[in-house]
Amino acid sequence: MRCAGGTRPTNARRRIALIRTNASSGETEVFDHKVEELLRESIDGTSNPFLLPSDGVVCYDSKLTNISRILNFVGDVFQPIRILTDIFTND
Repeated sequence: MRCAGGTRPTNARRRIALIRTNASSGETEVFDHKVEELLRESIDGTSNPFLLPSDGVVCYDSKLTNISRILNFVGDVFQPIRILTDIFTND
């Protein structure tokens, strides 16, 4: 899932959610953990459970990573406009 790795400022606050259906009650359970804690305490079966075949896992990026992606998108949108403006305004 690529939830780990990179620099500390961009990844230190990443979170991961495990979505699991309780076999006995049929209810959906959600376990939310910090990725950093899971990596540091990977042998603790309570806070770092084994994945089962029907489990779902979601990785949430840090706010800094999300802001970076938004700025990259805005730059990608305006880059062609700037190039076209330069082409048609330069004599």
